[in-house]
Amino acid sequence: MYDVDTLRLIDNVNKAVFNDIDYVKRYEPGIYSPEEILTKKKGCCRDMAWLLVSIFRKLGIAARFVSGYSIRENKSVSDSSEEIDLHAWCEVYITGIGWLGLDATCGLFCNSMHIPLAAAAYPFATAPVEGVLSECESNFWVEMNFTRKSISNLNQSIKG
Repeated sequence: MYDVDTLRLIDNVNKAVFNDIDYVKRYEPGIYSPEEILTKKKGCCRDMAWLLVSIFRKLGIAARFVSGYSIRENKSVSDSSEEIDLHAWCEVYITGIGWLGLDATCGLFCNSMHIPLAAAAYPFATAPVEGVLSECESNFWVEMNFTRKSISNLNQSIKG
């Protein structure tokens, strides 16, 4: 069985980081150290996730860095569209539950709107592409679409 006090502790730590650190989108590479993010009082999702991992490890709680996608409501447009962004969060291991995600950018537990791609002890091990390039020119474009399926639609598809 899991300890309710541990769940309360991890929730409180996640909310404290959310309340004390301003979330900003940062496009330059790298991750701030815990000391840097605490000094700057701001950071991107990678920075905040790494801070949480570091805090939980200091508390003796198994934690890992997760990289994936987050589906969020797009508040910049009038319709109720959703946007998919690369995102990072922290997971902690709770006996009796397993790995449990925490997103310090919103101060909440992760849910079905968090799609994990890679999880590792250190952020550099979750990078989707790694390597060395000589001087070159390149263009990159990506488009993502998703369709939300309800359980009743899936059941009808299975029955044929």
